[in-house]
Amino acid sequence: MINVSHRPEGRTQAFVRCVLALLIAGSGAATGGQFHVHPGGSPMGDGSATRPWDLRTALTQTAVVLPGDTVWLHGGRYWGTFESFLTGTPAAPIFVRSYPGEWAVIDNGGSNDMALWLKGGYTWFWGLEVTNSNPSPPRNEGGVNFTSSIGNKLINALVHDMGSTGINPYVPSIDAEIYGCLVYYNGRFDDTNRVNGYGIYGQNAAPSRKLIADNFFFNMFGVFPAHMAGSSTAKIDGMSFEGNVIFGHTLYDGKNVIAVYGNFEPGAGKNLEPEWKSNFFYRSDLWLGYNGDGVDSATVTGNIFYRGELSEHPANTYRLKADNVLTSDEDTVIVRPNRFADSYDPRRANIVVLNGRGAMQVTVKLPPGVLVPGDSFQVRDVQNYLGPPVAAGVFTDSIIVIPMPGSSSPIMQPRSIPAHRPGSSLPSHTDREFGAFVLLANLQRGDWPLAVGGSPYVGEYALAQNYPNPFNPSTTITFMLSARTYVRLSVTNILGQEVSTLVDGMLEAGNHSAVFDGLRSASGVYFYRLVAGDHSYVKRMVLLR
Repeated sequence: MINVSHRPEGRTQAFVRCVLALLIAGSGAATGGQFHVHPGGSPMGDGSATRPWDLRTALTQTAVVLPGDTVWLHGGRYWGTFESFLTGTPAAPIFVRSYPGEWAVIDNGGSNDMALWLKGGYTWFWGLEVTNSNPSPPRNEGGVNFTSSIGNKLINALVHDMGSTGINPYVPSIDAEIYGCLVYYNGRFDDTNRVNGYGIYGQNAAPSRKLIADNFFFNMFGVFPAHMAGSSTAKIDGMSFEGNVIFGHTLYDGKNVIAVYGNFEPGAGKNLEPEWKSNFFYRSDLWLGYNGDGVDSATVTGNIFYRGELSEHPANTYRLKADNVLTSDEDTVIVRPNRFADSYDPRRANIVVLNGRGAMQVTVKLPPGVLVPGDSFQVRDVQNYLGPPVAAGVFTDSIIVIPMPGSSSPIMQPRSIPAHRPGSSLPSHTDREFGAFVLLANLQRGDWPLAVGGSPYVGEYALAQNYPNPFNPSTTITFMLSARTYVRLSVTNILGQEVSTLVDGMLEAGNHSAVFDGLRSASGVYFYRLVAGDHSYVKRMVLLR
């Protein structure tokens, strides 16, 4: 661990360093320098566990955060818009990801700008949530923008509820990758005349390639879930779409969603060497080479269209076109294990189920190595990813059983509903003939989005882990209220004796924090308890001199 300030390391710091090393060893991250960021961090910090940076400061530390280093984002909500200038190398990227056991949310809170601009290069943003919780977003607010950069990646992220486009991999970004993300509820829904915004929208210039792989694009408020549209000045050559799942109706008018690839301008030239491989379209279409001059040397293989179709420009030419399936009634289970198990999460897989017979549950046979006996696992419904898992247990053999959600099953709700637009509708779960799931394994408590400390769209009360922990002498306790209520936050010792009352009174909805000062308390284990209305939560913390 790098100690930027070169201060002597006391017992507390040594304990934190040892615990962190154990966590990192099982996290799959690179083993370079380790830096810390916290929602309550400061530009005056040094990136250590006891003096964390704020996020804006951390993403500009190009002289301190070096190739192979990891920037840990501790759990909570990071408000505003952020630009990353961090630069790794192809052999030693920089990792920016949620701290083990915690979950970080970047929330641009209604600002008229993207939440996250990826500049610099060879930086992997991994296991984060990017959203906007403002129910009345401004015109141009969006999610993640890949701008002038090289080799940046967005991995296993949630990108949702943006008034504009969720992810923008534009031309100036070279060799970018978007992998394993859930992208939903993005697009304009405050304009009765013009519907705009997409799940993903971008361009590319050869010989660079952009890889968009194993993502879920669904339930957009804009026109299309995946839209690569170019012109004579903005090329879309060399885009690779592989293993993505596209489904759900556009919510503003009930039409089938369509993934689109092509130029707007006839005469702008053909788009070169696009790849669409092993993608899955549920009641969705792919328009390839529309409106312009078509595409040249396309690879279109192994795509499945369940009650959808492939619409092709008559001037398209193909390098390879084979094994694409159009079907309307089939029982099939598709399992896509993590394709980069050596460097990404080794115990993660996407699962798509075609359930034409409407069975209440399906049996899924996993490929070797996805899970091993003794692994704990959970299966999350993509359409209700922030809810409880649909299946969980300890793996014993090659088979797991998944109950199939139906049209009346719970679904994540968007931040607001475009009720003023004719034909607008509430999102609803697909019926039992189709299911999309993510298989996760060996999670620590907090490795999934429910541990954010509460999200307004979830509608829950929540109590976050104190930070820092262990601490000396003070620590910050953060909690979230979904409604105005009476709150009592207290601290007790291991004997159950109350040593401090931090909050006792009415508080408004939103995120709150309180500081416990243990200067006059003995070293040891303490418990802090939040009582909010009818809800009660307790967590453990350690004061270590």
